Amino acid sequence: MKKLLLILVLLPVLILAAGYYLLNASKEVDVEWTEADFDSYVEKSGITYDGTNATLDQMFLNEFRGVGEMEIDVFGTHEEITARLNKAVPPDGLVQNPRVRFRDDGKIEFSCTIGDNFETIYRRYPETRNYESIIEMSAGRSLYFVQELSLKEDKQGFDARFTEFYVGVIPIPVGTANTYGGDIGAEADHLINSIAGFSAEEFYFDNEGMYFKGTVPEKIEGSTMPQ
Repeated sequence: MKKLLLILVLLPVLILAAGYYLLNASKEVDVEWTEADFDSYVEKSGITYDGTNATLDQMFLNEFRGVGEMEIDVFGTHEEITARLNKAVPPDGLVQNPRVRFRDDGKIEFSCTIGDNFETIYRRYPETRNYESIIEMSAGRSLYFVQELSLKEDKQGFDARFTEFYVGVIPIPVGTANTYGGDIGAEADHLINSIAGFSAEEFYFDNEGMYFKGTVPEKIEGSTMPQ
């Protein structure tokens, strides 16, 4: 009887502890970058970087503009592209510590830590304020996904499909992830198509990095849109 009571007392504690572990443990992409990787990225691409470049949050909010136009023909390593992503992260950004790795099977791996400033989401999707308490539970958690990625036939955007998706080490059904990811992907395509000076001629990647040939703005500059 004592053993049964002990089990009944400990079971909720163990369940809570397991849930806490699953949310706070993390799956991360194993890529480390240095300032030299970022310098190499800038030198290879020729893209202007002067501190006024758009952040990832500004890109998400469509608060940016393309400046100039240039042709590029460049292969970037995992480390160089990860470095560039991290340079686009503001201290209070929604995405922190992004990491990306390309694979030979047509898939990319991405991981990041979710920040605690959710204004980017609330401004982009005002209706999400109705779920504020749930959304903000994700602050500080890791996000990891594997995604199939390819250039569309018209070369005006990208086709993407999740094959794995995790928050912490909890798997999210890929059907659900692809439903919401498809909506975000459609918006991302719209953003890409709206960037003056962007066009893709060739795009591919393997386990060494990513190749892109086409035209891009000399700089994607952050701007402030009317509230």
